[in-house]
Amino acid sequence: MKKDFIVSLCLFVSILNVPFLLNAQQWQRQNPYLTEQTLNSIFMTDINHAFVCGGNGEMYSTSNGGDSWSQVDLSTNEPIASVFFPNPQRGYYCYYNNIGRSLDGGLTWSEQEIPVLGDFKKIWFLDENSGWAIGYYKSLFRTTDGGNSWAKLHNSTGVDSEFNEIGFIHADSGFVAGTYGHDTRGLLFSTYDGGVTLDEIVIPEEISGINAMKVISMDELWIGAAQSFYSPEGPVVKIYHTLDQGLTWDTIVPGPIQSSSGVKAIEFFPNQKGYVLTSRDLFITYDGGINWVKSSFPIGVFEMTAMHWADEMNGMMTGFMGQTLKTSDGGLSFTEISRGCRASFRGVTFLNETTGFAAGAYFSQPKMVKTTNGGIDWSEIPLPDSLFSQLTDISNDGDVLYLTFSQSYLLKSEDMGNTFTYIKPPDCKPLQHVKIPEEGFVVAVGYHDLYISDNEGDTWDTRSIPDHDYFIHDVNFIHRDNAYVIMKSTVSFPPPGYLIFTSNGGITWQNIEYGEQNYIISLDFIDIEHGAISIAEKGVSFTSDGGLTWTVPTTVNGYVPDFVEYINDSALLVCNGANMLAMTTHANNNWEMVIENNGGMLFANDYFFISEKKGWLVGGAGMIMQYSNPLLNIFESDISADVDIAIYPNPVDNILFIEHALCLERIVIADMQGRVLHQINKPDNHSVDVSFLTSGTYILSIGTNDGSQSFLFVKK
Repeated sequence: MKKDFIVSLCLFVSILNVPFLLNAQQWQRQNPYLTEQTLNSIFMTDINHAFVCGGNGEMYSTSNGGDSWSQVDLSTNEPIASVFFPNPQRGYYCYYNNIGRSLDGGLTWSEQEIPVLGDFKKIWFLDENSGWAIGYYKSLFRTTDGGNSWAKLHNSTGVDSEFNEIGFIHADSGFVAGTYGHDTRGLLFSTYDGGVTLDEIVIPEEISGINAMKVISMDELWIGAAQSFYSPEGPVVKIYHTLDQGLTWDTIVPGPIQSSSGVKAIEFFPNQKGYVLTSRDLFITYDGGINWVKSSFPIGVFEMTAMHWADEMNGMMTGFMGQTLKTSDGGLSFTEISRGCRASFRGVTFLNETTGFAAGAYFSQPKMVKTTNGGIDWSEIPLPDSLFSQLTDISNDGDVLYLTFSQSYLLKSEDMGNTFTYIKPPDCKPLQHVKIPEEGFVVAVGYHDLYISDNEGDTWDTRSIPDHDYFIHDVNFIHRDNAYVIMKSTVSFPPPGYLIFTSNGGITWQNIEYGEQNYIISLDFIDIEHGAISIAEKGVSFTSDGGLTWTVPTTVNGYVPDFVEYINDSALLVCNGANMLAMTTHANNNWEMVIENNGGMLFANDYFFISEKKGWLVGGAGMIMQYSNPLLNIFESDISADVDIAIYPNPVDNILFIEHALCLERIVIADMQGRVLHQINKPDNHSVDVSFLTSGTYILSIGTNDGSQSFLFVKK
């Protein structure tokens, strides 16, 4: 939550509106990719329809050329190795010892278990009847009836080899390729009886394995080495071409590559145009492989694993973290079609419940995304072409946006990100945050300086903190004169730190002792006197006298929060990524856990809570997550504040009394996660027996003819 936009929550001990705590039990990911897993295979049935698979039993389909994707419901959580469609209606996939089949264009799938030793790696069909599945331990299975049955042709655990590639020109004649041992040498076989008999073909000794092959005829084929080779220009890949069924080979070097892996896929078309895919490069030939040109993928492509072409101009590639690329000009340019912005987001801000922005960088390129529907959809906002530094933070002053950059300047937008004004404070150094404590009052935070403007960025004053062994970690302005600043060491680990305070807008500073050497991760103050800090490796500590004294730091159920924020004068919200969200009142360290998830660590760079009901966090790898509680409206309080309702005693042993002059319609008791534990409709008296509850904090919702009211009570 940022101080420029806080919707207060009426929260105190005896009468409590608690909709923030009630409904959502988890953070929901927004800006999602197709998957964060590696995709192993891709197949285009035409230029609009395609399937990708891999991950944890994941398959995705598109019917509009990758503009949108739908996940296909499969019956496994294991990585899908390969997908193939001999025609638009009939499709197949394989993994481990299973083969899946679809007869309706990939809408539904059935699976059959195959008695294979080892795992299948690839499935390939010549037509709708003739197909092969290959994999580890030299496994080769064949179907001649469209997958109704599969016959084992080769498979033995005593054979330390694997088949990776296969191609046939008709049902009897084709080739199988792979690797012997642990990448010790490549294997290539021909067959003239559908794979029953395999005749080994001699290939160049330098090939340690074959993962890519294109069969043109029984005389002509291309293979690619699974490894890269050294050259003075850097690592290169090699492909090999034969016109006499492997009696002789031509070795071709398409060019240097950006990674050390070998050839992933080869494709050729009848007009002599061909493609060679490596993990980060695509090579193109227009003359049958005599000459090659390299086409560059977009910045930030991690690793491609597979490609497929609908025709010589329209192709797709897929790979690590679900990245999927599309080309419609024969590989000259590419568009990422795997959804989501992959930036490492550093800041997030919302103008209201529907319109928000997140900002960060992707491979040093600034990135900014916008939502107008509460985060359901995010679209990237074009930034000025002249920007070559990382976008470090974003904040808003009403509808005015401010963005800071690592190269000493800001951008300001007064039209929701459509246009930007370039701002550079005098003698400005690299910036890491932007704060707006009051309307029109902007603070750009550097590493040793604060740049302050009280006229929306027209003019600036510089406030320096000349300690070059420490840098500014975070800033909390109470108002334009009073601020607390966290300083963090640059020279040791775990980094020590200290806390300083100014009462004159940063002209002078004083040290605030907090009893620990470790740096402060996050802080927030209600006013000059009352605040909370989260200390690295220690926990949360409170002060009620402006930092003269502090409580002993404590963790929150074992977590050290990376974010602390007061949502009103007594209620403190703390988070640890998406793993923990908790609240306490009156600095008493009695924490109510709203969310606790030990299933995985999700780290956040910034948070923004627009109200007691909804918030967002952002982080690396394109992470945008939302917390909200839209479900249990029965706990919303809508009785007029003039209506006198009270509950007592609180804390309570057994009987809780309700004092009011209204007709009761409903009494509901729920836990702090919003789960309803007890409900009474049309109660006969003004009391409720809570003896069945275990000790803890609970919510009591009282419904009347005039509305409802919610209370927090403690069961002893």
